[in-house]
This record gives sequence, structure tokens and C-alpha cells, in this order.
Amino acid sequence: MTPSTALLSIATPNLPSMQAFYCALLDTPPAVVLDNTYLEFRLAGFRLGLYRSNNPEYRACLGASSLCLQVEDLDAMLALPVLQSVSISSLRSEFHGREVDFCDPDGNRIVIHEPSQAFWDLMQVRSDAMTGD
Repeated sequence: MTPSTALLSIATPNLPSMQAFYCALLDTPPAVVLDNTYLEFRLAGFRLGLYRSNNPEYRACLGASSLCLQVEDLDAMLALPVLQSVSISSLRSEFHGREVDFCDPDGNRIVIHEPSQAFWDLMQVRSDAMTGD
């Protein structure tokens, strides 16, 4: 059986703080809010759920996973007020594009990535090969 959809779900002991952070970062309110226990953001082809949990086993573990947000203009994204108070890594430029990383209020790693044209071209060729176009 093939899953019909997928979402990234992040546990947090401080749902209001995380909600405010992700609202500002994604520039959108959550699409779903269930009491003070769960909320969900919906982006093109992606769902991000945040839920309240005090279970220490679910705390952020730096490096275990990364939320990667692809953007058209990295510099414009970095100018967002919400990012002025976080510690952002040095800018890296690689074949795949430019990127930086930082942590959300709970310590989950986020990467903001501006793809290079060469990366997009390569991804299109591979996508075409998979679909037979």
C-alpha cells in the first residue's frame, strides 16, 4: 500500500512560541488549529504539523533532521524580522545553490536554500526521465 500523503510533524512543549515563529517564517497562518494541541501549515505539496508534547523523548535533536525551505530569493528571506533574532550560519554556495541554516525556538534545524539554475536544470532532466517526457 502506498501512502496517500505525507507531513512533517514536530513535537514541542511550547506550541504558542513555535506557532508564532513559523507564522512569521512562512508568512502564513496555520491552515488547521485544534485547540491548544495541534496546528498545521500547508504549503504547495507539503504539510507541517506542530503538536504540544512534554515527552522528553520527542525533544529536538540537532542534526537528526532538517526542514529545508526552497526560496527564489534567499536575501529577501533573510531580511524577515523573525530571522533577525536567530543565529544564522555563514552563507554556503555550492553547485546546488546558496543556503544557510539556523534553529527554530526548540532547536530544530531549518535550511533555507536558493537553488542554482544548474540545479533546477538537472532536477528537470531527472524528473523528465522518471515520467518519460
